[in-house]
Amino acid sequence: MEQTDLHGFDHSFLQSEQNFQILKDYEARNLVVPLVGDFVGPRTIRMIGEYVRENRTTVDIFYTSNVEKYLFEAGTERRFYFNVSGLPIAADGLFIRTFFTHTDSGLDSLLDPIALCVAAVNNGEVRSYTNLVSRSKAPAP
Repeated sequence: MEQTDLHGFDHSFLQSEQNFQILKDYEARNLVVPLVGDFVGPRTIRMIGEYVRENRTTVDIFYTSNVEKYLFEAGTERRFYFNVSGLPIAADGLFIRTFFTHTDSGLDSLLDPIALCVAAVNNGEVRSYTNLVSRSKAPAP
């Protein structure tokens, strides 16, 4: 929560009252569901899928931060995407991933359609974290 970018700017949800109120509103409406658990194990993501289905909704955004980097390093990425494929994903559902760069901000947010990403992994088009990042797009300003 105290980390800043290369220019000393704080991007956290506690950086301003407005950022905090936006996130507070999302959480009050149960639109943000933080996951704690093993993303490649048999329970965590499956249980979220059950919850989402019970509430007759879909996953629109899946923020992965930079966890995929570590999944690729461990060779467990295919299990993660298999688990994600069991979620009720919105037709336009997106992964948002954080990619640390050597740019002014030190990091970029990247977008990737969930369904297309899972298909690319399953088809062998994505074999490394570099492949994953290169297929991702920066959000429009």
